[in-house]
Amino acid sequence: MAERNSPKVNRALMGQLSNADASGAEAALKLIDKRRRADEAARRKALAKVGAAFRKRAGKFLDGLPAGAELVTGYHTASNLKTWGKLSPTHQVGLPWGVGLPGEDPRDPFRRFLFRPPFFEWPQRLIAELVSDGFEVNFDSSNQGFDGSVSQDLRVRLENSGEHDLANSSLETRQGFIFDVPADGRLEIILDAVCEFGAHDLSTENEIGFSDIQSTETNFLTIEILHPSAPSFHIAPMSQLVNFDVEVTRHHEVLIPGEHYFAFGVGAPLTAGRSVVVLIGTMTSQLCISNDTGFDSAASFRWLLRSAEARIRP
Repeated sequence: MAERNSPKVNRALMGQLSNADASGAEAALKLIDKRRRADEAARRKALAKVGAAFRKRAGKFLDGLPAGAELVTGYHTASNLKTWGKLSPTHQVGLPWGVGLPGEDPRDPFRRFLFRPPFFEWPQRLIAELVSDGFEVNFDSSNQGFDGSVSQDLRVRLENSGEHDLANSSLETRQGFIFDVPADGRLEIILDAVCEFGAHDLSTENEIGFSDIQSTETNFLTIEILHPSAPSFHIAPMSQLVNFDVEVTRHHEVLIPGEHYFAFGVGAPLTAGRSVVVLIGTMTSQLCISNDTGFDSAASFRWLLRSAEARIRP
């Protein structure tokens, strides 16, 4: 059971770049895809070698980050106003902001640039290549760039589990904008998003009596910079459900609907005069390793991407 939508691109967005910058962005996408394919191949090879210690070894190997990803912190804004305030002097004003950022010199090439909807919609990406035949993966997503809305529903089910059933899948829903690089330096992105809804629903069933299971389901905010030589992929975990119970029903919510959250990442050095595509959005990942345990897990998340601040670090 496999589907791969990458490396599709938004042609309308790419058409606004110069030929060189468009080629650079596409080269970055191909490099990202190559890294992920190699990463997935390595994971399949490791699953093929495991035997009696399948669950322990597979869990340790698979519980890592996607290829090329950097884990960054995700914050609830109201609980982290001090951190939010330190990120930028413009954060002294309330949210939502107006059309510009106050207090910065418009002639300063290292100033912050504010991007707000409408954003360009980017093709979704589902990775479900490391999935045993017994698992069923279903998904739905919505991507509305005019208001910055992204939503995901990812469901993974397993009936009649065997001894070594594995599901490792992820779904990405993203939007983009173009940043024209005003000076040499590393690009910093601050993503401000509002949670509309976020929940995990899980049920497991002990089918034999000598069963075990481990599962981890995580929703992230994501920032990706399509730099041709060194693409940057930042993922900030916002909500997670970890389970080891073979007989359980759980509904799990940690995000507060209507509240602001933020994440930030810093990419590779860029050269003045170039243009790069920046992708922002959300990703949900699901890992389950089951031994004779039925599994049914659904993740539903809705985010409003309110703004992205971009600047070159001096």
